[in-house]
Amino acid sequence: MPKNILFLLMLFVSTYANAGVGIGAVILKEVRVESGMVYLFTATSISNPLGCELANPIKLLPTDLGFDQMYSAALTALTTGKKFKLWLRKCDTSPWGKTIPKAYAAGLLAD
Repeated sequence: MPKNILFLLMLFVSTYANAGVGIGAVILKEVRVESGMVYLFTATSISNPLGCELANPIKLLPTDLGFDQMYSAALTALTTGKKFKLWLRKCDTSPWGKTIPKAYAAGLLAD
């Protein structure tokens, strides 16, 4: 019996640790740095799977693991017009007084 409980607990924790939602491929129209944060504005409309007060922009937090790589990929996507994929984990605060999605992973797509 204890092995079953341990297995279920490990399954729940590993699922929660990797939980996140992808929003698919987008085109970026602006990468803004404001108050030490980076905000990605998309040219294409995006869904709001997390139910944040605003779906756009998407926040990158400089203290998050992989921030430098996500920021670099966002700048590359903006300057080249390539499609960009984002995965979101939670709603976070914004300077506009409303919650916005926060990304934890990103990918630059080939043509």
